[in-house]
Amino acid sequence: MTLLTFETVNVKEVKSGVYSVSLNRPKKLNAFNSKMWAEIKSCFQALNAKGDCRAIVLSAEGRMFTAGVDLQTFATVSSEPNEPGENENYDKDDIARKGLRIYATGRDWQDSMTALEECSKPIIACTHNACIGAGLEMISAADIRFVTADGYFQYKEGDVGMAADVGGLQRFPKIVGNQSLVRELVFSGRKMKPEEALRLGLVSRVCNSKEEMLEEAVALAEAIAAKSPIATVGAKKFLNYSRDHSVADSLEYAIAWNMAMLQGSDMMRAMQAGMTKSKANFPRLPNSKL
Repeated sequence: MTLLTFETVNVKEVKSGVYSVSLNRPKKLNAFNSKMWAEIKSCFQALNAKGDCRAIVLSAEGRMFTAGVDLQTFATVSSEPNEPGENENYDKDDIARKGLRIYATGRDWQDSMTALEECSKPIIACTHNACIGAGLEMISAADIRFVTADGYFQYKEGDVGMAADVGGLQRFPKIVGNQSLVRELVFSGRKMKPEEALRLGLVSRVCNSKEEMLEEAVALAEAIAAKSPIATVGAKKFLNYSRDHSVADSLEYAIAWNMAMLQGSDMMRAMQAGMTKSKANFPRLPNSKL
């Protein structure tokens, strides 16, 4: 069943409560252009607010996950023409004003990646072949990561004369927990192969093929979708909050959240299902941003 229609991403429900999101610019190696940046944000915000969505599988069409940012997109970031109706006094070539254009565009791109992190539903990112630049930054905002045996990860921003700035250098180091390795990868631009990614915790599974990877990801997503959505949403919020806050602050956040959530029906439903050895039936979440 098709949920939303986009040009650069495909979205559909593949199992009850499980939605698939796939990057869809295969002829351009799924390189991120302006439309893709915008549609990724819209897509994950929509799924966050969709009450029957409980887990998401992220993948890509074509022969690789992504080649990173479409270089033609960079060429237009600071050189947009005057908008219709703009004041005649506006100087589009002024360095400060160009800088503000770059800032605004960069923040939009950052928001696209953050939309994955802020989506209350667990996201399983499945990469095959190359996952370069913005792709690595994107999956760093996901919850769970799988890769195929022929896959690799690579920071290539240095090769185009810039430092990555849409979340990878902020999230990736916290995932692998090795500053020396992070700096080696970022400064050199060398490839990280699946075995290394698995050993360092970037991914949790290495699969033989894309088909096998997606099958395993959907099965895991189904298992997640069968759990209490209240518990799952709360767990993701706690994990994200704890990453960026002290233990004391995180404990306070958790108990403040649960003092309302524990009064709901999901815990009783889960316990009754356990006692009767039956499958629990949990109501969908509200169609709201969570």
